[in-house]
Amino acid sequence: MMKNLLTIALALVATISFAQTFVSTTPENKNVVLEEYTGIYCVWCPAGHVIGASMHAANPNDVFLINVHTGGFATPNGPSDPNFNSDFGAQLATNANCTGYPTGSINRRIFPVNPGGTAMSRSDWDASAQTVLAEPSPVNIGAQASYDMATGILTVDVETYYTQTVTNTNVLHIAVVQNNMPGPQTGAVSNGDPASIISGPWNPTYNHQHVLRHFMTGANGLEYTVTTAGTFVPQQVTWNIPTPFTIAQGGAGYVPDIDPTNLAIIAYIDEGGSNVLTGTEAAVIPIFPNAFDANVTSSSTDDVMCATETDISVTFRNYGNQPLTSLDLTYDINGGTPATYNWTGNLNSGDQATVTVQNVSFSPIADSFGNPGN
Repeated sequence: MMKNLLTIALALVATISFAQTFVSTTPENKNVVLEEYTGIYCVWCPAGHVIGASMHAANPNDVFLINVHTGGFATPNGPSDPNFNSDFGAQLATNANCTGYPTGSINRRIFPVNPGGTAMSRSDWDASAQTVLAEPSPVNIGAQASYDMATGILTVDVETYYTQTVTNTNVLHIAVVQNNMPGPQTGAVSNGDPASIISGPWNPTYNHQHVLRHFMTGANGLEYTVTTAGTFVPQQVTWNIPTPFTIAQGGAGYVPDIDPTNLAIIAYIDEGGSNVLTGTEAAVIPIFPNAFDANVTSSSTDDVMCATETDISVTFRNYGNQPLTSLDLTYDINGGTPATYNWTGNLNSGDQATVTVQNVSFSPIADSFGNPGN
């Protein structure tokens, strides 16, 4: 087994602050929240990803995406596949009357194209979104989010301002989505965006975006009690992100840990589980408490037979609040004599790099059949 020992230095503590009031008080039109039901083995789901991405690109401040991995197409094939399911996906799909993949709900509203539920074919998403975007919203929403690398706590501040009085029950939801998650994807080549195909162990390896990981407000959200015109409602919600991260239904595959450097939150208000009035998105800003800090996020080596040399690949991320310009990586294979790789470069806070140490010598260990391997 390959072991990696990373030596780091600790230094100054950094802090971050936000403005006290950031929600607009000027009447605005509604924003769109697309909940897309998808899966890693759904052949047409990459086509849905492309449509969602195009909608967001055309309206970057008004259209927000939540990719809900659920159903049979989201089930990993084995322990080497990532499990992108969440504790909420199955219930969301049931509520939307999701009968196929990919389908998606625009603002949890029933449109004439599908009177039986909110989940619609991908060909209907954009037109439905345009309908919503043209409507005035009775409420505005703003959000800011940060993650403290020292405590592991994600903090989200949401502000809402009612420009009109509403009488229906209003509920706040805060979804946590993660970007840049590598994994398999059926149909990625034939139905997807070539830019989403990256290097990795799957053929092809796909860069998944907007993956729903959690609802900080739970399945039912937080109910607002005062919704009259002129009401300003501040709300702070925190989540101590567990490591390792797990999901209740478990199942095949491994559950990727939450990466705080690739998180965003989608905050939106609906009428008790349906009819989203408006929403917003905020990138999660990591707070790096140490000047110099780093973490090995993955390491691998090729299995070789009848050999005494192989290459080691190590990926590490800068968790310090200063640029990382040098790093000593100490490694060994099969408990051999440790060696050190001296890395130099310029890595900004939150960025990661991968290095390959070539021709690493090791002493083979016999496998269960008596064959020498590594």
